[in-house]
Amino acid sequence: MTDEMNQDYIYAMAASPDFIRDGTIFAAKQSGLYKSTDGGNSWGSAYSSLNLDTSLPTTFVILSPDFPGDGAVAAAVEGNILLSHDQGESWKVTELRSPPPIISTMVISPDFAQDGTVLLGTLEDGVIRSVTHGKRWSSWNFGLLDHNVNVLAFSQNLNEDQTVYAGTESGIFYSVTGGRSWQENSFPMDYAPVLSLAVAGEKIFVGTEEHGIFLSGDRGVTWERLLESRIDGSVIQVLANESLDVLIALESEVLLVDVKSGSWVTVFDQIQDSFVSTLAAPQGIRTKAPLLIGLSNGKVIKVG
Repeated sequence: MTDEMNQDYIYAMAASPDFIRDGTIFAAKQSGLYKSTDGGNSWGSAYSSLNLDTSLPTTFVILSPDFPGDGAVAAAVEGNILLSHDQGESWKVTELRSPPPIISTMVISPDFAQDGTVLLGTLEDGVIRSVTHGKRWSSWNFGLLDHNVNVLAFSQNLNEDQTVYAGTESGIFYSVTGGRSWQENSFPMDYAPVLSLAVAGEKIFVGTEEHGIFLSGDRGVTWERLLESRIDGSVIQVLANESLDVLIALESEVLLVDVKSGSWVTVFDQIQDSFVSTLAAPQGIRTKAPLLIGLSNGKVIKVG
């Protein structure tokens, strides 16, 4: 991959839960954090109030489940978390420990207003956890044998089961203590690294670097490979709902899969001099619903 193809890599996007009305979406890029309030048609820097002299690479962004009501946004930069409570208009810095970790992923509790829980996944430093709405952070790696964390996902019933999943370079780990301790999952190590995860009820979808996508229908006890004849490479991201509609981002295309019927369609494959780096489905996963596709060259493509 050339430098030109990766000139302003988009690491992550996060859409407002009220996207259908406010059209708000953020994009974390090599050059900084960007915000759109018209559904991704136009973009501006979310860091304008910081008066930066140079770019501030941003590796992840998340929004509160209560956004836009509480205005809460968190962005990951080198060694720090930036917090906003006014939809990205102003920011406060929360420093992480030294040496600064490289943050690869972030997840926010579905009950964030009450429990204040946010988890960070890092490369080499495992999982870092906050239960103070991002004000203070601590490492929680007991039982986590692989500290190279690529992706994290909360159970949809977090209040009841306190379950979190971590995809790492060597496989999958899970926590039933809200991220305070970890156990190794039965996912076959031969199919790692794990790049992407999605939880839909009792089902877990896992995207790998070289072996396509896998499904567990029993919360990670057993696994089966999906679309083996169709997908055999890197699954950059996977999004799923409880109806088992699944969006799968490959480097060169995006597929919409109906797992129940085994059918699939290509929803996007018009890529030149770049590759898919992230997805956002702000109005759910269904045919003709809007889909925003982030590319490695910094462009955001809107489909639907």
